[in-house]
Amino acid sequence: MDAILQHWGLIDHHLDGILLSAGLIALFTVAEIRWPASLHGDVRSRIVNIVIGLIVSVFAFLCTALIAWLAAMVWRDGLIGRVVPEWRGEGIAGLVASVVVYGMAWDFFQYWFHRWQHVSPALWPSHRVHHSDGAVNTTTALRRSVLELFLIFVFILVPTVIVAGVDEVAERTVRVLKRTVPAAQPGIVFLSGGQSDESATAHLNAMAAMKALPWPLTFSYSRALQNPALKTWKGQAGNIGAAQKAFYHRAHMNGLAAQGKWRAELEKQAA
Repeated sequence: MDAILQHWGLIDHHLDGILLSAGLIALFTVAEIRWPASLHGDVRSRIVNIVIGLIVSVFAFLCTALIAWLAAMVWRDGLIGRVVPEWRGEGIAGLVASVVVYGMAWDFFQYWFHRWQHVSPALWPSHRVHHSDGAVNTTTALRRSVLELFLIFVFILVPTVIVAGVDEVAERTVRVLKRTVPAAQPGIVFLSGGQSDESATAHLNAMAAMKALPWPLTFSYSRALQNPALKTWKGQAGNIGAAQKAFYHRAHMNGLAAQGKWRAELEKQAA
């Protein structure tokens, strides 16, 4: 149970994806039955595809967990953000920009990887599973091998995240909190271990910058607050002043992050 609660954000994200896919497949299946392209429907093929899709979705959850880990290592706004800072924007315009940019980045990598699969003797065997469906229908997209899913993760999803960034972890975390934590809760405190000092600050800022939060968010900064000061101090009296300065800098950065006002450029200030 503890493991489920610890990773509930990822599980919730994965379940939402499965439900969305199931809804779209059901919608288009009804359309196919109503306006069939072929008079020879294959129910068995649909069942096989759905079973394969369910099996592969278990592995897809592991890929989701890897993306959450990768999110802490890439720029929030991706390579695009290095050229056009804060390109996402806010509100409807920001949402539209994110959808368009992610769609274009994904489609670019998906197109070239798909072409590569068809011409490469090494990649074709894993992709051949997808083309083994004798009756193409809305469920055919589910017919993939686990190896192909892993290759899609490496050659399509990861490059897309590097280029366009990833901001969904914070959004999903806040969504789960809003579903499960009463608004009367005085505040929510996270553990900051398992990530770098700056990553912890960036993650807090991403959540705190969201609108209409019913409670304040912060970290239990035993690591992300103390580590820089302890590393600077090293138990030597001569380093006390520098350690105090490092502690103040980290506290200032985290204070801004708790208000959603932190920016990566501020980290360049002398600690």
